[in-house]
Amino acid sequence: MRSIRPIVAIGLGLALVASTAACSTRPPVDEVWLYYMNGSVDKKEFKECIDPNTKGPWQANNDTFALPTSLRTWNVAPTGGDTSQPTIVGSKPGADGQAGPQMDVWTTVEFYLNTNCDGGKGSPVVQFWEKTGRRYGVSNGSAELSEEGWDKVLANTLVPVQAKAMQRVARAYSADEMDTNVLTVDPKVLAAATPDKPVDREVWKKMEDAMAEEFTEQLRAKVGGDYFCGAVGTDKAGAPITYDRKTGVCPAVRVSITDINYHDPALQAKRAEVRAAAEDAKKKLIEAQSQTAVSAELAKAAKSPEYLRLKELETWLAGIQACAQNANCTTFVGEPGSVAVSTK
Repeated sequence: MRSIRPIVAIGLGLALVASTAACSTRPPVDEVWLYYMNGSVDKKEFKECIDPNTKGPWQANNDTFALPTSLRTWNVAPTGGDTSQPTIVGSKPGADGQAGPQMDVWTTVEFYLNTNCDGGKGSPVVQFWEKTGRRYGVSNGSAELSEEGWDKVLANTLVPVQAKAMQRVARAYSADEMDTNVLTVDPKVLAAATPDKPVDREVWKKMEDAMAEEFTEQLRAKVGGDYFCGAVGTDKAGAPITYDRKTGVCPAVRVSITDINYHDPALQAKRAEVRAAAEDAKKKLIEAQSQTAVSAELAKAAKSPEYLRLKELETWLAGIQACAQNANCTTFVGEPGSVAVSTK
């Protein structure tokens, strides 16, 4: 009987090791997991971060919450986006002070969740989870990421901040400028432009640049920290930087405008008619200018010695060809341009 006990003990030990190994945690390559103690004798508190594709501790009765490390997108588009509802903004007031037409702005935002875990409980990823992620059910305790919960987070943080920043920026531009993406510029400024120093008239780019700093500041205030990062950007000195979850480098999130048009369908249709008429007039003008240029070149050529010599040679060749068709015609050819024709 004594010899059986060590064998049983060894067997139980192996079973325990196997069970522990089987229940260990390993996130996929595009997720970081937050490990929280939640046993009957444990304090319900954060324990550690488990990096993507890294083996973590045995879960037992504790909780593991999943958060994404991959590049995420919030796409506002008529079809195929995360939402089909554009940001409605007011345009620049007229000279009489009347409000400008409302415009529909379609945008795309690409960003990373800041999953840097330096500092443990005080790190960006843990603070995001405890202040925001948990509230909207981004993940359950079994390391399952909820896309529905994630969309709720964005709809209640990123989206309203973007709308507020866009409203302020849009009022600096007229409806036509936003619709055509062309800034109205003084003709004298355009005339002074050179290939080395062109006039920047791209309205959407100007709006994006104006939004960048304000959007980041308002987003930080909304969620309580730098929990969202852009893919690339610049630091305070203007040097290029790239998001890095390991080092905590976190560029500002940037909003990209994909389209702007009139909110009122009637104004939108009218503007399309005006644009079509303008394009047609432009086409006709180019055709007329081309015909005028051709006529001018022909008139200039008709007065040149080369052109006169060409016409002389054409006449000479025509005479020879005509004579060749007549059996009674004899042609005496000298230098090109001189020909004697006799008939029998």
